[in-house]
Amino acid sequence: MLKPYVKRVEERIEKNQDKIIWSAVEARWLANVENAKRIWGDFYAGKAGSGWEREAAASVLKLADNVQPMTVVKTVLALYLLERDNPHFFQDDRALRFQITRRVRGLTKLNAGSYWDAKANGNRLVYKDLHPKAAEFFAQWIVQTLGPVGVHLQHLEDREVEIKRRAEADFREALSELA
Repeated sequence: MLKPYVKRVEERIEKNQDKIIWSAVEARWLANVENAKRIWGDFYAGKAGSGWEREAAASVLKLADNVQPMTVVKTVLALYLLERDNPHFFQDDRALRFQITRRVRGLTKLNAGSYWDAKANGNRLVYKDLHPKAAEFFAQWIVQTLGPVGVHLQHLEDREVEIKRRAEADFREALSELA
């Protein structure tokens, strides 16, 4: 479901590969990683903090150790394009944020467990969701750092669709003027 959108993001990156934005976006994700390290450092230093925030930070650190930063970026941006094309998929912004959390955490199998399924006669892989409060922290960090780029991509896509629509309308008008 997300693959065509990831492909569109990759095409956009390829088209603009010389732009500094991609290293800046990657740096923004790495800032989330540094924030997660700080949260755990504070915890180990005995400072009080939110357990939900710490759980979200643990997920960020798992991703940082096992997934390339640009893979995370592409996934988040692809979800923004999905939301642009199919707004009915998400009831509201909170639903989009939770889906961002699920899809990004799903990039590593460290956020999954397995169990024996007797009917299938094999192990089943099951992704473990964060507690909703921890998911809110996780999504907030991602949306704050990568969301502006996702929204900008949505606007670029809208502009391209409008240009194509106008060109098609001009063509039809020119066609109708033929005698």
